[in-house]
Amino acid sequence: MILTVCIFWLSLSLIAYSYLIYPVVLYLLTRKLEPPTPATATEDAKLPSLSVIIAAYNEEKHIEQRVENLLQQDYGGPLEILVGSDGSSDRTNALLARFADHPQCAIHLFDHNRGKASVLNDLAAAAKGDILVFSDANTRFSPNNIARLIAYFTTDRIGGVCGELQIYDPDAAGSENQDSAYWRYERFLKQRTSYLRCLPGANGANYAIRKALWQPIPADTIVDDFLIGCRVVLQGKELVYAPDAVAREEQAPSTESEVKRRIRIGNGNYQALGWLLGDVLRSSRAFRFVFCSHKVIRWFVPHLLLIAFITNAVLAPGSVVYSLLFIAQLLGYGLCAMVHLSSERQRWPSPALMLYYLVAMNVGLGKGFLRYLAGGSRAAWERTAR
Repeated sequence: MILTVCIFWLSLSLIAYSYLIYPVVLYLLTRKLEPPTPATATEDAKLPSLSVIIAAYNEEKHIEQRVENLLQQDYGGPLEILVGSDGSSDRTNALLARFADHPQCAIHLFDHNRGKASVLNDLAAAAKGDILVFSDANTRFSPNNIARLIAYFTTDRIGGVCGELQIYDPDAAGSENQDSAYWRYERFLKQRTSYLRCLPGANGANYAIRKALWQPIPADTIVDDFLIGCRVVLQGKELVYAPDAVAREEQAPSTESEVKRRIRIGNGNYQALGWLLGDVLRSSRAFRFVFCSHKVIRWFVPHLLLIAFITNAVLAPGSVVYSLLFIAQLLGYGLCAMVHLSSERQRWPSPALMLYYLVAMNVGLGKGFLRYLAGGSRAAWERTAR
C-alpha cells in the first residue's frame, strides 16, 4: 500500500511540476537575465543571403498565395525561395509553374512522394543562402517577418531564431485561436526559455538557422522542426525567440483535427527522444533542465495521468481523502466528456474548455506513444485540414 501511495503522489507531483511548478522555477531562474535583442538597422549591403525553404504536398489551396507572400517580404538582402512539391497529385505543381522563371524562385517538382524530411534535405542542399528560413505552405508571414528573424543573428553564437506563430479563426477576423489561454502560457515558456538561449526545438512555421549548422535529417523524421532546432543547441550554439517576427496560420477546424495532429507529433517526439537523448545528456546544464522539464516530462503526462487514476482507484476504498480525490478525477473526466459531446462547445466556460483541451491533447499524445510502440514512424505526410 505504501508503494501505491508513493506512486500516486509521484505521478501527481510530476504532472504539477510540468504544468505549474516548472514555469515558476523558470521565471525565478531568468528574472535577472536579459532577453535576446535584435540588431538596429543594418545596411542592405551587409545583410546575409537567405534561402527560404518550403516543402509542400497537395497545397493547391495555399501555395500560390504563400509564394506571393514571400516575394513581398521587406528584406533588402539577397533572398531566394526554394519550394519542393513532394509528388503532389492536385493542382500544386500547376500553380507553382507560374513562378518557375522568377529570378528569386527555385521550384523543385518531385515525381514521387517521399516525405517532408527528404524534401527538406534536398532543398537545404541546393540552398545558396548563409541562413536557411523554414516555413510551411499554409503560413503567412507579416511583411517584415524575415527581416525581424535575421535581426536576432547579432553574434556568431546565435545559431537559430524562432519567430512567433499566431493561430487565428478565419471566421472571426483578428481573433486568436480558441485555446488562446494555453497559447499564451506556451508563449510565456518560450520567452523565458529564450532568456537562457536554449529553446528546445523550433516552430516549423517560422524559424531560421545558419546553413553551416544544417545537418541532413533521417528520411523518416516526423517532427523535423524539433529535431533541427535541438541540433542547433547541441552543436554549442544558441537558439532564441523573436516575438516580433510574426507569422499567422489558420487554426485547425476542430479539436479532433488538432488531436490527430498531436498524435503525429507525439509519435515524432518519442522518435526524436531516442535519437537525441545521448547528446542531450552531454549538453549544457541549462538545456538539460529545459529539455527534461518542458519536453520529456510533458511527453509522459498521459502515462502519469493513467497511473494516477489507477492508483487513486486502488487507494479510494480505504480513505476519505483518496475517495474525494478519486471523485474529483471522475468529475473532471466526466466534464471533459460532456464538453466533447456538446454540439456547441464554445458556449462552455473557459476553465472547462481549458481542461478539455489539456485532456484531449494528452489523449492525442498517448495515442502517439502507442503508434510509436507499434512502429508507426514513417515519412508520409499527414496534413491537418486548414
